[in-house]
Amino acid sequence: MFLIRYVIKERRRIKETGISVEGQVLKVEKEYRSSTSSATHILHIQYTTTEGETINGIYRDIFYPSTYKEGDTLTIIYDIKKADRFILAEMRKK
Repeated sequence: MFLIRYVIKERRRIKETGISVEGQVLKVEKEYRSSTSSATHILHIQYTTTEGETINGIYRDIFYPSTYKEGDTLTIIYDIKKADRFILAEMRKK
């Protein structure tokens, strides 16, 4: 329960105080978990900070099947204190 609260709080903090930039999906993978018979969609994402630093990150989408594919652009909101910590502005591609 504590972990869920922490994640929600961190997402809210980054959304409220972070910086929005465009990113690109480099690769989409599925990670299967035999213990739960479920799949996680892993998005390999690249974005450039406003300071010009290129960040390669991984976003694990455990709640939805991925609507993103390789080459898609998306909006990233990254933490101003730690640029490799980020969230997706939109959970699903429109």
